[in-house]
Amino acid sequence: MLIWGVGFALLVLPALLVAWLLTRPDQLDDLSLPNHPVLITPVVAETHRRMPARLELQWAAAPVLRSPGWSGVVIGVHLRPDDVVETGSRAIQVNGIDRLVLTGSDPFYRPLGPRDDGPDVLQLQQFLTYMGYLDGEIDGVYGTGTADAVDAFAEEIGVSEPNGRFDPSWLVVAEQERFRVSEVIVEAGMAAPGLGEPIAIGYPALERASLTSPDGTPLEMTDASEPHVVDIAGRRFAVDLAAAQVATDSLGPLSDILDAQVEALDVVLELAEPLTVQEVPASAVMSNLSGDTCIWATSPTGFQPRSVTIMGSSVGTARIRGQSADGEQILANPAVILADPTCP
Repeated sequence: MLIWGVGFALLVLPALLVAWLLTRPDQLDDLSLPNHPVLITPVVAETHRRMPARLELQWAAAPVLRSPGWSGVVIGVHLRPDDVVETGSRAIQVNGIDRLVLTGSDPFYRPLGPRDDGPDVLQLQQFLTYMGYLDGEIDGVYGTGTADAVDAFAEEIGVSEPNGRFDPSWLVVAEQERFRVSEVIVEAGMAAPGLGEPIAIGYPALERASLTSPDGTPLEMTDASEPHVVDIAGRRFAVDLAAAQVATDSLGPLSDILDAQVEALDVVLELAEPLTVQEVPASAVMSNLSGDTCIWATSPTGFQPRSVTIMGSSVGTARIRGQSADGEQILANPAVILADPTCP
């Protein structure tokens, strides 16, 4: 009898338990979304607003540094591969005289002396001023001050008997503002190259680095007024978002770290300096059919919209900038509380 009673209990009790569970009130019915205003204070944070982008690269032909026309023998070569040549850099030495580089200029077409005038005299005066030999008026007229400056320069580069006249063969003119040496053609002991013959070949320079979305479509930005940079292998280069390209001043340094065979490059576009933003629940941000975004802040009469710009987001959180004041409380659930939560 005892065994029969225990068996009966084992069969009946589980059945009674299941019946009770099926007939008891469901406690989940008591849970619902808040139907009262949920107020929160935005959290102040910083963002770099990073986003993927792509650079489409356009390269110029390899520049060539050419002789102004020499006779004699190359005594020494100052240029080395990977040198960045600038105005005043020493190129080679011919017949005991150092020949210096002048970048970003047209070649001199004639010797110059006292009483000469013209654009070439002005160009010479600008060079002498840059080099520190001329401290006077730059007027395009070859006067006594210019002659004295030319003599000081001539003596410095090894001219044995300066006579107040300028010899254009003292300068090697590069039309580019910036010349990075790829290959040196001349060597010591060889005959000096004649007019137009190559001295060195430079690396191709970037003419343009256009900025697009990763798929090549035009880049769409919500904060284009802020300065931005592209990050390439840990180095940052300024960009001109209005023109959708790398800033002109950054093209030279960018050329130095890239292979001229590269036609496109994936990069990270980010703010040049971090911006202060406010982090709010994503549910707090509303919009309208025009794409405007806003939040609803507390006011003496209820809630008022504040226009904002979305600077980024993560799961459940939006980073915003706009009219919301620090410390101001905003409505986290406007879609539930307001009759019309769309932005005006």
